[in-house]
Amino acid sequence: MADLGDRVLATKEGETFLYSDVEGNLDDRQELGLGLYHQDTRFLSHFQMRISGREPVLLSSSAERAYMAYVDMTNPDLYEGEELTAPQQTVNIRRVRTINGRLFERVRVKNYNAFPVSLTVEFSLGADFADIFEVRGLFRPERGHYEPPSVDGRTAVFTYRGLDDVHRETLVEFGSDPDVVEVRGDLVVARFTLHLDAHQTRLVTMTVDPRIDGLGPEPKDFDVAVHELRRSYEEWERESTQITTDNEVFDQLLHRGLRDLRALYTSMDGGGILAAGIPWYVAVFGRDALITSHQLLMVNQDVARQTLSLLAELQGTVDDPWRDEEPGKILHEIRRGEVRRPGRRRVRGVPPPVTEGAPQPGLEGLRRLRHARGRTAGRASGGPGRGAGLRVHGQGPHGGRLRGAR
Repeated sequence: MADLGDRVLATKEGETFLYSDVEGNLDDRQELGLGLYHQDTRFLSHFQMRISGREPVLLSSSAERAYMAYVDMTNPDLYEGEELTAPQQTVNIRRVRTINGRLFERVRVKNYNAFPVSLTVEFSLGADFADIFEVRGLFRPERGHYEPPSVDGRTAVFTYRGLDDVHRETLVEFGSDPDVVEVRGDLVVARFTLHLDAHQTRLVTMTVDPRIDGLGPEPKDFDVAVHELRRSYEEWERESTQITTDNEVFDQLLHRGLRDLRALYTSMDGGGILAAGIPWYVAVFGRDALITSHQLLMVNQDVARQTLSLLAELQGTVDDPWRDEEPGKILHEIRRGEVRRPGRRRVRGVPPPVTEGAPQPGLEGLRRLRHARGRTAGRASGGPGRGAGLRVHGQGPHGGRLRGAR
C-alpha cells in the first residue's frame, strides 16, 4: 500500500483544514477520513468534480505550501454523441484551493486546441457533519437532526442541529450562476457549461463556509485571502531564527520544517498554539504544545509565550472527576465537536471536552518553560524576558498556579 502522504492533500489554516485525495476530491473511503473540518466537525464529506460526465486525468498535485494546494489535470477524450469534440490531453484543468476562514476553490479550464470546445464542469457536494471521533470509528446510537439541502441561485446550504443543540451549516457559494443546480438526495449538484474559443481560458470559482450558530468568517475574495496567508508565512519566517549551513539539502529540510510548524500554528481564544498534527490532532494538547514550544525557543520564542498564556488561563480551578480536573492541573486536550460538548453525557471511549493532565508535572513544565522563555528572550533583546509576564500564585492543593500578569 502506498504511503498515506502520497494519497492525500492536506490544506490547513487555523482550526479549519481540508483533507482530500490527490485529485482534490472527497469520497466515501472511510480509512482516509477525507473532508473539510472545522472545530472537530466535518462540514464537507463529499466533493467530486467531473468534466463532461467523465473523471479528468491527474497530471500532478501538491500541497507543499500547507495553506494552498494545486491539482493539475487534463481531459480524456470528450464526445458529444458519437462526435469527438476534444481529443485527450488538449484541455488543462487546474484546481487551486486555499483556506483562510473558509475554503476557496478556483478551477481554471484552458483549451489548447486550435478550434472551439464546449464542455461541462460538474460538482457534487455533501455534508454529513460527523464528529471527528465518528470519522475515526466511534459508533453513535443517535444523532441530531438534518435538514434537506437547499439551493437558491448560486448558493447551496447544508444544515444540521446536533444533540448538543448547536446549529451547524455549510454554506456553498459559486462565483457565478450555474447552468444547472439541483438537490439529488442528500447531495447538491451544480453544472457549468463552458464554451471555449481556441486557446481560451475560463474560471469557475466557489467558497465553502463552515458556520456554527450562524457565525461564519468575514467575506473576502480569493486573491486577498492568498495575499494575507503569504504575508503571514513570510512574517513567521522573518521572526524566526535563520540557520544556514554548507549543505543545501539540509538547509531545504530546515526551511520546510519551519513552514510545517507554521502550518500547525492554530489561533484560538485570543491566543495561538501549535496543534499536534493533521488531520486527527488539530486541537490543543497541553503536553505536546509545551514540549514543542520549548524545543522551538531558539527558533521562535513567541510560540512559547502564547502557549504559556493559553495554558495558564485554562488551568484547572475546581475538582471535576468527569473532566479529570483538579486545581492546578494543566489541560491534556480540548475538543469542540458534538460528542464532546459540555452538557452531553459521556460517551465510552471519548474523553470530555477539556481533559486535564497530571498536576505536578504539568505545573513544573510551565515553570521551567516560563524561566527558559524569560532567559532566552532577555538575551535576545537585551532586556527582561517576556516570559516574566507570567507569575506563580500559591493557590489550591497542588501548590500553585501560573496566571498571566494583569
